[in-house]
Amino acid sequence: MKTSFMTSPDAGGVGIGLFGNMKVENGLGLFKGDLEKAFRVANELGYDGLEISLADPNEINLSKLSKLTEKYNINIASLATGAVAVKDGLIFTSPDRSIREAAVTRIKKFIDLASIFKSLVVISLVRGGILTNAAQSKKWIRECLSECAEYCKKKYVNVAFEPINRFQEDFFHSIADCVNFLKEVNLPNLGILVDTFHMNIEDADMWEICVKLKIILHMFIILIAIVWLLEWVTLIFLR
Repeated sequence: MKTSFMTSPDAGGVGIGLFGNMKVENGLGLFKGDLEKAFRVANELGYDGLEISLADPNEINLSKLSKLTEKYNINIASLATGAVAVKDGLIFTSPDRSIREAAVTRIKKFIDLASIFKSLVVISLVRGGILTNAAQSKKWIRECLSECAEYCKKKYVNVAFEPINRFQEDFFHSIADCVNFLKEVNLPNLGILVDTFHMNIEDADMWEICVKLKIILHMFIILIAIVWLLEWVTLIFLR
């Protein structure tokens, strides 16, 4: 079992983004803008890794990141991609094909970064909301996700698909929603990230369903405290 928490090299959050009925004003994470501190604290607390949230992998200093992982013996457990949508507006469900293609290209950069650190890539808000109709939106998500997952195979990287509650996203609210969708796309390197914050809203028995899904469960998030925008979380990895 491995533990980590989220941080970001961006000290200012990710601005404001609107998707469906969701509004985000700040990025989540601890010690945003101070990676050295995040690594040091993770080490002092006995954590195994960090989840790095960023909009563009090109914005992070790869050499510095590598040195920090070695200095503090902390792994990059996962890469959060939500800022791709919130900050830059790149989503899989855009009616504009060029935006969908740009979103896929950006996720491939995350996959390249993940391959270096043997990290997981999390797919959540970059999916986008329903901007045309649900059927078309899911079709575009399936196409974009399939292309990303195929690219992952070449890099030996796994992808985690995150259910998000009904108040923040248009679809894929419950674990069951995501499981059914993953069965449709049928990609072996695609699993699920579950977060007790969302599960508490959408899933009747969160523990029972986790037991049933542990074969494809890539990441498990437990909310342990609430500070303004729910920034204090502990991630427990079951892989």
